[in-house]
Amino acid sequence: MHFVVTQAFDTPAEVERYRTFLQEVVDPVVNKYGGALKAEHGTGRNMAPFVETEWGGEIYRVMKTVKEIIDPENLLNPGVIINADKQAHIKNLKDLPQVEEEVDRCIECGFCEHKCPSRDITLTPGNAL
Repeated sequence: MHFVVTQAFDTPAEVERYRTFLQEVVDPVVNKYGGALKAEHGTGRNMAPFVETEWGGEIYRVMKTVKEIIDPENLLNPGVIINADKQAHIKNLKDLPQVEEEVDRCIECGFCEHKCPSRDITLTPGNAL
C-alpha cells in the first residue's frame, strides 16, 4: 500500500495528530505484516525514528557502526537514516504558507512536475542544470 498524506502542520494539535497517525501505521506494518515503512522515496527524516523498529536492534547497531566508521563527523545526511531522536519526524517541519487553492494542493511529490506551471522557472530535478 502506498498512500499520500496531506497533513497540515500549522498547529500543535495537527502535529500531534500526525505523530499518532505514524505510530499507528508503523506498528501494524512492521509487527503485524512484516512490511517496509517506505517505498521509492527511501528512508528520510520522516522515517528515521522508525528504522530501528523496522530492522531490529542488532542490525540497527551495525548500520550505526558503519555510519560512524564511514562518516565520523556526521557530515553526510545527518539524521536522515540514523537518528537517535525519536521525535525527528515532527521537528523542524517545513512551513507551507497558503498561497491560493490550486497552489496549496501541491504536496511536492513530483508527479505532475512535467506539466507544472512553474516547471520552466524553478530548478526542479527535471530542470536541473
